[in-house]
Amino acid sequence: MAAPFLSASSRPSGHGPLLCGLALTRIIGWGSTYYAPSVLVGYLDREMGLGPELVFSGVTILLLTGAFVAPAMGKHLDVHGTRRSMCVGAVICGLGLATLALAQGPVSYLASWFVIGIGHAMTLANVGNVTVAQVMGERTRRALGLMMLVTGFSSSVFWPLAAFLSQAYGWRVAWLIFAAMQIVIVLPIHFAIPAYHRSSTGEAVVGPVKTDDVGSAP
Repeated sequence: MAAPFLSASSRPSGHGPLLCGLALTRIIGWGSTYYAPSVLVGYLDREMGLGPELVFSGVTILLLTGAFVAPAMGKHLDVHGTRRSMCVGAVICGLGLATLALAQGPVSYLASWFVIGIGHAMTLANVGNVTVAQVMGERTRRALGLMMLVTGFSSSVFWPLAAFLSQAYGWRVAWLIFAAMQIVIVLPIHFAIPAYHRSSTGEAVVGPVKTDDVGSAP
């Protein structure tokens, strides 16, 4: 069931709450992964002996995995929209972050980043931009500009948050909390994205899928 405060976003003139929600998911997505290691690197070094070069290799794996998976996402997004991909991606990111919290050494640590990278490719960056374009239409450019501006606050939010959580509860609990955010906050927002599909004539349709609209798109 979609989050109640986002339900209005499925109407043509009610996209503001959804865009705010998507901005929040970007802050959580980038903040809990790309930026958090710079705060938690000391804990990882002391507990597991992972030096900075290995810790930040995880972020490299995240980006490389996303780049490798991204091209395969394009055709699916064009035909089916981003809702399904972003919902599944949120779950995968949550699982990856939970696995990261349970890492016992370099192998499990780096493998966790591979999982997170797949989730990233299904939720953030280009996929998020496609979502905005499919929902906003001719107003896409302005909306994307605002989204990028808000995404810049990821480090401002998650550097102090990661520092507080790691000092109060430990780095493992910090990443478990970030994993929970993917399921409790991000997933419901992604579920509120309006359905998108292409009709039998190839026309893009935002809204519930109707039987007579479904064509034989490849």
